[in-house]
Amino acid sequence: MKLLDVENLTLKKDKKTLLNNISFSIEEKEMVLIAGKNGSGKSLLLKSLKGLEKVEGSVKFNGKELKRGERMRSFGLVFQETSLQIVGSTVYEDLVFGAENLKLDKSLIKERADYLLDKFELRELKDLSPRLLSGGEKRKLSIAGVLIMDIKLLLLDEPFANLDYPSTRLLIETLIKLKEEGITTIIVSHEAEKFLKYTDRTIILKNGQIVSNKASKESIESLIENDIYLPHDKKFEELSWI
Repeated sequence: MKLLDVENLTLKKDKKTLLNNISFSIEEKEMVLIAGKNGSGKSLLLKSLKGLEKVEGSVKFNGKELKRGERMRSFGLVFQETSLQIVGSTVYEDLVFGAENLKLDKSLIKERADYLLDKFELRELKDLSPRLLSGGEKRKLSIAGVLIMDIKLLLLDEPFANLDYPSTRLLIETLIKLKEEGITTIIVSHEAEKFLKYTDRTIILKNGQIVSNKASKESIESLIENDIYLPHDKKFEELSWI
């Protein structure tokens, strides 16, 4: 079932076209990788989907066109720099901050918080300052803080940035579990080798345009053609991090 339908999305600033007629669809429960070199427009695309950029074109969700304000409430964006989203003095306060800001029912917030603390293995850390968490733990907290608001689409911008191997592995395992539970996810990354095997589809951007959109297992040649690093000595099945 088609969940997200983007048509002719275009972003212009200072007479420059930064995103040019971007069109693609995402099925329900899909995990999609958006790859491209630095400056290709990947992060701008996520911000535009979220509603942080004023764009031309259409963004439909479940067949209904959503305005910027509706996308702000319905889509959850986790930024590359987790420190931008960590505002609570404890892990628990940070987790519930967004939901409390939306004035959701207190009993519902507690119920969701309890579920997410266990799901993301954060319960033993709930009274700690978020500043004391590892990179992987901070990323998990940022994702949990978005999910508690009952978002319909999860957007991740360079989720592996500045993570060591254990944290990268932990994050991949977490995202796979979310996919199994039916969460639809778009991941922006220039590190395609870390997650290519676990995604359903890969969209490649170049100069603000889509140059490839196909199943991830069929995207290796296109990634290499567009100068996106992949280990040349490994087959698709061998691109495993867990």
